[in-house]
Amino acid sequence: MQCFTVSQPRAFQEEGEDFQSCLICIARRLPRPAAPAPGESFVTKQDTTGKIISIDTSSLRAAGRTGWEDLVRKCIYAFFQPQGREPSYAKQLFQEVMTRGTAFSPSYRFTLSDGSVLSAHTKCKLCYPSSPELQPFIMGIHVIERYAIPGNPSEFHGIPIKSRRIPWNSSEFRPGAELGITQRGQGWSSGR
Repeated sequence: MQCFTVSQPRAFQEEGEDFQSCLICIARRLPRPAAPAPGESFVTKQDTTGKIISIDTSSLRAAGRTGWEDLVRKCIYAFFQPQGREPSYAKQLFQEVMTRGTAFSPSYRFTLSDGSVLSAHTKCKLCYPSSPELQPFIMGIHVIERYAIPGNPSEFHGIPIKSRRIPWNSSEFRPGAELGITQRGQGWSSGR
């Protein structure tokens, strides 16, 4: 409800009845907000050295959208890329989560093989299992944002993006090498 008028009239008398002062509020019902579009996300689990030990893509697979493997690869690649002279978001978040317990990245962009430009941000939390035999770990949630861009798919809100082909089968492609991540077959491994 939204209240847009409040009034407090003075007491008055009408046909022998005494009306006391009261507060009058005129309100209207607000329309229900539209349900937000379901977001896409996947979860990574890292040990306390920063190595990815598992990736949960079940929510992406359940959405039934094709190309989720490419999305995960490109998102992780972008997350582990140095930001100019700054370290990668992965390294920055790892350092922050180890000192503060939680960390959030700014949005970072990446381009899928089909030319779609996506954006993502990552939230990390240091988790302590209830069992003392289990080691603490870092849970990272990578939230994907899709943009519908009319016209040229290589533009992101009017900003041209240089498309470059990433050599998946060469030794040059090593997302997360600074944290010890390697690609084996169709999955990702921490090198353990």
